[in-house]
Amino acid sequence: MNDSDYISIASLNQYSYCDRHCYNGLWDYCNELGDREIYQPLADELQFQRQQIEPLLKLKN
Repeated sequence: MNDSDYISIASLNQYSYCDRHCYNGLWDYCNELGDREIYQPLADELQFQRQQIEPLLKLKN
């Protein structure tokens, strides 16, 4: 495996350097209970892309 085989976690998390509440990323800020709400449209797209890519990765082996 090389670096191109991994996804950057930075693109999945809320960026902490925003000076306002920016809804971007897979998880939003924690609520008062410490829970994070997932952004379902992005989660759905990631799952779809994974289903498309996994068969191709199996062909490489």
